[in-house]
Amino acid sequence: MIRILSLITTLLLPVATMAAGTRVETPTGRVEACLPSDGHGLLAATRGGLVERDRAGKTRRIWTAMNGLPGTRTWTIATVGGETWVGTERGVARFKRSPSGLVLHATHRSAPVRAILAHQGVVYLGTWGGGVLRRVGATANFKRLPLVGKPATGPERRVTSLAIHAGRLHVGTAGGGGGNGVFLG
Repeated sequence: MIRILSLITTLLLPVATMAAGTRVETPTGRVEACLPSDGHGLLAATRGGLVERDRAGKTRRIWTAMNGLPGTRTWTIATVGGETWVGTERGVARFKRSPSGLVLHATHRSAPVRAILAHQGVVYLGTWGGGVLRRVGATANFKRLPLVGKPATGPERRVTSLAIHAGRLHVGTAGGGGGNGVFLG
């Protein structure tokens, strides 16, 4: 636990080197979420991209919009069916693991993705301003879930967290439902 915390605190302005020698400073000092990477190290969602660190704490790679993410600012990370999903300011990215690290597999553009939840073959994306998106099975299509009794716009569309409890999807929002969140069946 202490090792992971020390890795997080050392994420200060790494330099990403892109093809053709372009050098980009990425402000990765603010970590929004982190996830152990299957014994290979640590992944950190930062305002400057997805940081992939090895077991020794060395930055292996920084993923940004310049190399495939829908958006550079990353908000959340989750493991879904053996893949790593990353919520960004402009949608979600899916990665597969290879011996050399992560490989970008697919992306889906949407409102900013702040929460990712997988439950019984269904993937839910909580977005900031776009409500909850739902994907069933291996399809690439996401459908917006209706919020019963709620207007089409407003704070209940700004999702901050998702959870399943007693068979129901619970949606934490930025002020929706009087600050109590929205509950879907």
